[in-house]
Amino acid sequence: EKINVFESKINKIPDADFPKKTVELKKRLKDLDLKSDHIVIMGDFNDNPDAPSLTFLKDYSFTNTLSSQWNENQGSLKYMRKWLLFDQIFLSSAFFESQDSISYESGQIYNPAKLQDPSGRNKAQPFRTFIGKNYIGGQSDHFPVLNQILSPKLPSKDWYHFVLLEPSFGIVCF
Repeated sequence: EKINVFESKINKIPDADFPKKTVELKKRLKDLDLKSDHIVIMGDFNDNPDAPSLTFLKDYSFTNTLSSQWNENQGSLKYMRKWLLFDQIFLSSAFFESQDSISYESGQIYNPAKLQDPSGRNKAQPFRTFIGKNYIGGQSDHFPVLNQILSPKLPSKDWYHFVLLEPSFGIVCF
């Protein structure tokens, strides 16, 4: 099996210019075998799952494995007292269609108590490293997101883990 990781230059396009980011992502997808390759697109997209800058991926048969977990009580970050899901993982249809190959098992927003702010008005939100210039000792202003991917070529207890720990963007194809 092969694994190709494509570093994205999309993050060099200003966040406000979503049409350019969408065009860049479409260009990268054009060169991949979308029907049979196991493709993972993941990152901090600075947008929620219902944003037009991301919903076009359905047209390419990608599934957002975390969108069902996003609601008023859960997300990967909180801004102005509202939960957002900017950190997302999209999988190509090959993860859901093949029975004898690599397949999707589960996905989650990883938000255990040790990553949550323990008290105050930000209780249960991601425990930030800084608030303004003040160091408060947390890990990040985003909760990590992860997917578990099963491969029958590995012993049953081994998994591919795709974990987004810090804001970034990438495409993995294998």
